[in-house]
Amino acid sequence: MLSSQDEARSLARRVLIVTPLRALSAQTERSFRKTFAPLGFSVSSLYGASGLSAGDEDALRTREIIIATPEKLDFALRSDPSLIDDVGLIVLDEGHMIGPSEREIRYETLVQRLLRRADAADRRIICLSAILPSGDELDDLTAWIRSDEPGEPVRSDWRPTRQRFGALTWRGKDARLRFDLDDDGPFLDKFVVEKAALGKEKNPYPRKNSHLALFAAWEFASQGKRTLIFSTQANWVESYGKQVVNLCKRGYLGSLLDDEASIARALEVGKEWLGEDHPAVACLKQGVAIHHGRLPSPFLRELEALLSDGVLKVIVASPTLSQGLNLNAAVLLVPALYRAGEKIKGEEFANVAGRAGRAFVDVEGLIVHVMFDNINWRKKNGASWLPPPKLVR
Repeated sequence: MLSSQDEARSLARRVLIVTPLRALSAQTERSFRKTFAPLGFSVSSLYGASGLSAGDEDALRTREIIIATPEKLDFALRSDPSLIDDVGLIVLDEGHMIGPSEREIRYETLVQRLLRRADAADRRIICLSAILPSGDELDDLTAWIRSDEPGEPVRSDWRPTRQRFGALTWRGKDARLRFDLDDDGPFLDKFVVEKAALGKEKNPYPRKNSHLALFAAWEFASQGKRTLIFSTQANWVESYGKQVVNLCKRGYLGSLLDDEASIARALEVGKEWLGEDHPAVACLKQGVAIHHGRLPSPFLRELEALLSDGVLKVIVASPTLSQGLNLNAAVLLVPALYRAGEKIKGEEFANVAGRAGRAFVDVEGLIVHVMFDNINWRKKNGASWLPPPKLVR
């Protein structure tokens, strides 16, 4: 005879969360496991190669909360559509990534298969995004997800923190931090000051935009504010790592690490996968994380755990950040708004800007445009700041 708890479990339906990135799947799994495992719910994730192992199938068939990428889930359902017969809720995370590109098409194809299942009416499907478009595009997406049943999307403007936009401008010997993008508004003079040349060097620092961003990050970190530098190109991220190592080695920056023991495990994983001299490993020793999708997953998991625990004070992240990866900081520094000669889309910037301000930690999130040279051009071409992104669910 079943106890009341067992009977409730036998009637319960499982939850499936679809995330478009492997890194986001791993991060979501850690977050959900931390929250729901103590309550007795099993959590697992499916990501990686598109094939399906026996362990993957078992997880998809038995775990109460499953996090999966579109590719992995689509492959599994092609092999055995019954795997999700008892799933009562499907959450489509980062719904704005359903679209025309190759990755977006795979996501859209999976959603279409879910909507056309014979048992689709027996479960709820919820699409989440912070930056869905408005107007006809949103109406079309809503109608598609609802299979043309009447109803409206749920909108919320609520944010756990205020957001503020500003600019850090180099003036020859120091940098002024202006708030609210207003020339007549509040500012801090000499937020970053010139550092005299050391040793045999002749020229002072900073010498370029990335230097100014790093010096500003160190200044914010000294104030206890975790700082995130957004790099619009993944191939620039490791360059930042090399600059961190170089500037620390030559005495222009100091280590941000409070306790070397706290990063011991991540260092060992990094050395094993990348080697001790890799920029991601070398700058970790200085208390800085560089994060992009090409780094090995085991090392990224260790980095994200350190970031979650607040061990690292400065992060340099690639466009993966704009695709939903949950790396939050009190301050977001934006040294460039262009990629391969083209200005990034407003939707991407809005999603990145949403990372400024840690929920229930920071009262305010600050987004700062960093400008070392070509100041007038940067102001003209890069200051089309957006208001805080709205959540459409």
